[in-house]
Amino acid sequence: MRTLFLTFLLLPLSALADEVCIAVGMSRDEAVALIKKHSGTDITSGQAVVGPKGEWPLAGIYWMFQDYDAIVTLSAKDGMSHG
Repeated sequence: MRTLFLTFLLLPLSALADEVCIAVGMSRDEAVALIKKHSGTDITSGQAVVGPKGEWPLAGIYWMFQDYDAIVTLSAKDGMSHG
């Protein structure tokens, strides 16, 4: 009975769920737009990362999704990795 009740309560939430796909090889602009749309936060400036010519602080490389406990890394070229 409890399972049926929980299913009844959670069913509307699952119908409203949004799936996001950030793929390797996707253009950087598209990936950043999706990340920002889904409340990603740029955390690059808080990292001890220095550019090849001594640039610091950098921006737009490391993104955090607090709701999902995830960090995404975008390269300067097209490409992505996750951690």
